[in-house]
Amino acid sequence: MIKNGSIIFLKSLKTQIPYYAASVEKLARSNSSFKIIGDRIVNIVAKTHPDQWIEKLIDGYGYFVSDVIRSQTIYEKTGSYERKTQKNILDEVYLDKELMGDYHWGMLATLFCWSHHLILVNSFLSRFVPYFDKKGPKNIIDLGCGSGVWSILAMEEWENTEAEFVDISPFSLSETKLTIDALSLNDRISLHESELTRFESSNSRVDAIISTFVAAHIENPQTYFDKISSLLKNNGLAYVSIALNAAEIDHIFEFKKESEPIIMAEKAGLTLVDAQLACPDIKKINSARSFAMIFRKR
Repeated sequence: MIKNGSIIFLKSLKTQIPYYAASVEKLARSNSSFKIIGDRIVNIVAKTHPDQWIEKLIDGYGYFVSDVIRSQTIYEKTGSYERKTQKNILDEVYLDKELMGDYHWGMLATLFCWSHHLILVNSFLSRFVPYFDKKGPKNIIDLGCGSGVWSILAMEEWENTEAEFVDISPFSLSETKLTIDALSLNDRISLHESELTRFESSNSRVDAIISTFVAAHIENPQTYFDKISSLLKNNGLAYVSIALNAAEIDHIFEFKKESEPIIMAEKAGLTLVDAQLACPDIKKINSARSFAMIFRKR
């Protein structure tokens, strides 16, 4: 275990990418969760890559932030995202091993380095995970798992939960396989390479679904919410987070209003029971922001 991993990361970031470190240092000083959540995440990466964890996180974070700035600048000038189809992002992003190497770990680092992401991780752990007792739900699905860290954080608190992790990127799944092996979770987690809306669970229907920042990757997100509903048991819970007005390398559907995903979910047979909005810039009404929702299957 790495002691004070988040602080070690920040010190290295200040040395290697000082321009990007200023906002992270400000967050670390103002929000105690930076260290609490950051230490947990750093230790997941350190167990996966004991000799390279700092390089994975620093290089990944530098790449990810740079690309988001580039993508957001283009979006604000043109009014649309660069890529338009799921085939585009599969061919140009998810199947690009070199690119995904930085994307995978960079996205992970934002969970404690970006204030609006940190807010959502906190609400996930304090408002979604406690819906279940210590044993946890019997089975869950992580749709678009990426690193799988959201579900892994939950499963560290849920003692008996078994999970199916689903992602379309073979590279993400290979890295996530290393992680679950390193954490001795391979007897509780199975991995599945699949396009999300085509995935069928071996459990038929499950108690809970976790799906973070995935909906903007789908050409028609209604099919995404329909799939979540079809995979959930009656009264099952889904934790879903989305990005609004936020351009990233793999975003193709533009959510502009918080009501849009709620309407789609309701149409699919899901009822909103909780929500958390997080904005990196509260002064801009239509700025990029993150929105998390908890739904119950009717």
